[in-house]
Amino acid sequence: MDFEETNTSQCDAKGNLLFYTNGLYIVNAAQDTMKGGQRINPADDVQTVFCQGVLALPLPENDQIYYLIHSESTFDPTPYAF
Repeated sequence: MDFEETNTSQCDAKGNLLFYTNGLYIVNAAQDTMKGGQRINPADDVQTVFCQGVLALPLPENDQIYYLIHSESTFDPTPYAF
């Protein structure tokens, strides 16, 4: 998985990796794409490029469920003409 600026990871209480994302898709600790996590950015393959552009928060009543919040802005790598 390529990482630019946008990324987050989540571990359990024992420090075991649960999942991580680069803003494009989400994988589990075995590096398998998670169900429903194959395309979380509306752009096909353009990664969001914000520092802290994605955040994973556990559901307070259930540490097995997380909210993933991320920006939808994209970076256009096309150089600007002057």
